[in-house]
Amino acid sequence: MRWIFLLAVICGILSAGFWIVHQMDQTILITDYWKSTGKSEWGLVDFRGKDPELYTFESYSGLWPIFKGLWPVWTLFFLLFLVLIPLSFLIYNGLNNMQIASAKNDVALIEIEMEEAEKRANKRIMEAEKKVNSAYEEQRKRAHAELESETQNLHHLKNELLQRETAIKKREIAAQKAQERAAQDVSEVQRLYADELQRFETEITGMARARDNAQAGYQRLKNKKKC
Repeated sequence: MRWIFLLAVICGILSAGFWIVHQMDQTILITDYWKSTGKSEWGLVDFRGKDPELYTFESYSGLWPIFKGLWPVWTLFFLLFLVLIPLSFLIYNGLNNMQIASAKNDVALIEIEMEEAEKRANKRIMEAEKKVNSAYEEQRKRAHAELESETQNLHHLKNELLQRETAIKKREIAAQKAQERAAQDVSEVQRLYADELQRFETEITGMARARDNAQAGYQRLKNKKKC
């Protein structure tokens, strides 16, 4: 499809070229004119005044003669083409070079600003890291001090508990020994009580016998006196 479109464009250009050449063959280029002093086959007539005036002219007909007759025009265009295009490229390149140089300067300034910003950021990061490390170290020291204090308190409490436990064990042992001594004392008291009770009962029995004997003797004595 694109090749067909290209052929159509080429055919159109060629047709336009043939048409222009054909039209140029019928065209006359007048390069100069002056008042006629005699008769001529062709001339120009000026009807602006009351009486028409005839002018003789110099002309070119045909494509190639007209092209040669217009040499100042196409020479001017050619020179302009030769001068303006390099000058335009030169100006364009100069502007581009200026823009590139300005862009490079901007890039260099931006890079410098970025480096300074990066340095400031690194400095701030280092300061922040120092502050964080300092705070962490202070917190660690504080936590270590609190841990040591708690450890000492725990050791103190442990020692107190051990002392209390030892005292309680000593008290338990002393109480157990006291209980054993009390039990021994109670057994001894019970034994002494039993011995004393037996001795007392023996004495009471003896005293009762003595009383009975005394009463019997008294009764015998009394009976003797009555007799």
